[in-house]
Amino acid sequence: MTVKPNKKILRPYKWHTGFLAWIIHRLTGVLLFFYIFLHLYLTNKLKDPEEYKATITFMNDPFIKLGEIGLLGLVLTHALNGIRLTLIDLGLPTKLHKIIFWGSVCVGFVILTIGGLYILRGIK
Repeated sequence: MTVKPNKKILRPYKWHTGFLAWIIHRLTGVLLFFYIFLHLYLTNKLKDPEEYKATITFMNDPFIKLGEIGLLGLVLTHALNGIRLTLIDLGLPTKLHKIIFWGSVCVGFVILTIGGLYILRGIK
């Protein structure tokens, strides 16, 4: 007697928007969780005036500015996807899931562009 493989198990997974959004939401949540500890560490260093000056100089580095833009992107992605999930939980019709996902991507990109330019410009 031969055992035939189950074709449903062996077929490649079909990636869809909902699964992509789920992965992105989990990933951004984990990254933001670890960022909190870095933020608390840097904030704790600001008590001493010398450490404050050194930290402010460090924060003006262009690579740190790019990191801040990345942080803005993480926060926007996580927040907008959270809003999308809330709308789904409130009974948003299934037909609108992709539209809301890609709409939030577009809104996030616009906000990230404006915020990124503001971060790169710096506060005077």
